[in-house]
Amino acid sequence: QALTVDSGTIAVSAANDLNTTTTGVVTATITEGDMSTLASLADKEGGQSTDNAYTVTITDTSVAASALNTLAGKTSVAVTGSAITTLTGAIADVNIAYANTSGITGLGNEAVTITDTNNSNNGVAITALNTLDDNTTGTVDAGTITVATGTLANLLTAYGSNGITGLGNETITVSDTGSLAASDLNSLDSKTSGSITTSTSLATLTGSVSALNTAYGSGGLTIQGDEAITITGSAVTVAAADLNLLNSYTSGSIDADNVAKLTGSVADLNTALGAAASGSDGIHFGGTNGAADQAVEITDATVLAVDLITLNDNTSGTIDASTLSEIEGTAANANTIYDTKSGGDGFTGLGDEAITLTDTTVAAAALIDLYTNGTSGVIDASTVHTITGTTANANTIYAQTSTFTGLGTENITIQGETNNTLAVADLNTLNGNTTGNIDATNVTSLASASISDIKTLLTAGNNTTNNFAATSFQSLATVAVSDTTVSVADLNGAITQANTATVGTTTVFSVASGATITTGDEAAFSTLLTNETNGNIAITDQNLTVSSGTISVDNANLLNATTTGTVTAAIDTTETVDELATLSGTGAYTIVINGRDADAKQSTAAEFNTINSATTVAINASAVVEIASSDLSDVKTLLTAGNDTDQFSANSFSSLD
Repeated sequence: QALTVDSGTIAVSAANDLNTTTTGVVTATITEGDMSTLASLADKEGGQSTDNAYTVTITDTSVAASALNTLAGKTSVAVTGSAITTLTGAIADVNIAYANTSGITGLGNEAVTITDTNNSNNGVAITALNTLDDNTTGTVDAGTITVATGTLANLLTAYGSNGITGLGNETITVSDTGSLAASDLNSLDSKTSGSITTSTSLATLTGSVSALNTAYGSGGLTIQGDEAITITGSAVTVAAADLNLLNSYTSGSIDADNVAKLTGSVADLNTALGAAASGSDGIHFGGTNGAADQAVEITDATVLAVDLITLNDNTSGTIDASTLSEIEGTAANANTIYDTKSGGDGFTGLGDEAITLTDTTVAAAALIDLYTNGTSGVIDASTVHTITGTTANANTIYAQTSTFTGLGTENITIQGETNNTLAVADLNTLNGNTTGNIDATNVTSLASASISDIKTLLTAGNNTTNNFAATSFQSLATVAVSDTTVSVADLNGAITQANTATVGTTTVFSVASGATITTGDEAAFSTLLTNETNGNIAITDQNLTVSSGTISVDNANLLNATTTGTVTAAIDTTETVDELATLSGTGAYTIVINGRDADAKQSTAAEFNTINSATTVAINASAVVEIASSDLSDVKTLLTAGNDTDQFSANSFSSLD
């Protein structure tokens, strides 16, 4: 039968006695309120299907949650716990007590002291701790926890709660396998001195490069290292060194599509951009197949040209090189850089850098391109041993004394000349610009120039010490002399130098039409005639003036035969009238008739007239004392001419007998 005590209260012991007498429900109000006595309250008897209906009011202020739950399980009437100010025990037990609102009333503002430590090294479930925190407005003391586990969001909730105390040195396992924000991991890391380990199945970490590197670099965080990375933000600027550091932390792919600009040294930039991925790993910059299209800002002052070219190849974005003060490399590489200057892609901020060349051999055209289209800065060419190109281009380089340093000892290889015809003055200028040897092997012709310049050049051409290479001018075929008055000595000297320089080639000199070849004696002109016979000079209409000494009639005739110009010379005074009469053509000959009898007494008027027709200079016939038997007409012609001082000197024929 059911037993109901409907007046007053009964002790726990009395309730237990009643319980043993029946399998029916005992209904009563329990007198005691302390948990130690209430713990002895007996549960329903075996075979009894319904709990006893005890009304219990707890009077203890501190109660173990497990005992409270046991007590609540012995009565169908809700236990009143309003007097409780502190609950103790495992989180699960405390949460059961709070969840049993139909079996326990009066709870909700208690302080809670939990006893959980590490859940057999599996970690205390942090979500249960948060549930507990939500169940009471009192403080939850979690100081016994040594190992905790849960999602990052739940962990941050627990560590950020004002209702939970005692946390700060726990070992934590973050259970998320999807995506985590690095900033949240860093926040959690800052809240505990214990170690934090993320799931080995974590798929993605997101955040700024700074936050991501902080997470990976923290001694308190253990991250697997194969996560995919997504850099967050809008049009962010990232230091290449930081991006490289991030890439070193993970073997997963890095989504850098939100990066608008990379800054840093060229080395760091090339490392970052060189890690652009076409597959699943590496850095994906957002371009086709992960290629980079970010703008780049260089922070170096001095860089290698080849590294700048690599950098430009690594991104289709604009590269700001405003900080550069010096570029080192070959002229070709430097020109490649300057050729990419633009406002859309390639380089900006270039144009006044100093250049330190590393070439040993360089084309003059490349050097010209470098300072005309590249930089206004100083170009150090100290490493250059050889310059190749046209004479004009090489001289142009040497003329830029405020642009180039380190020049003056280079060898020059002449190439690319039109028809291999060169200006003599340019070659002499070039020879003066460098103490190195000039390779003029390909020169076949010298353009019209003064004979002194030509002689200077060809003399230097045969000097292989600091002048010209040994093979220079070996194919020289033609030389044009521009002077209107030419020294025969210089002309012969130049021909000699040309003959020395050439191998198996005859150099032909040409002198300007109508020019006068002079300043030499009979021997010099004989040498000139030999040179002409040898095919070294073409004499056509030039005037030939033997300015020193006298010449024979034979040599005068040879000179006359080789030119349509005027031959000017003093005829040897030992020449007989018979010889003089054989003078060919009309020259400007100074002639003195010898006083020997054969000439002064036995020469005919016709002979003197013939001699007179051979020269435009007045003949000195003062030694003539007799005219041999002659036709009257010849005598008249002679004496008439003899009175003309333009044809005969004033005292000519004055001693005729």
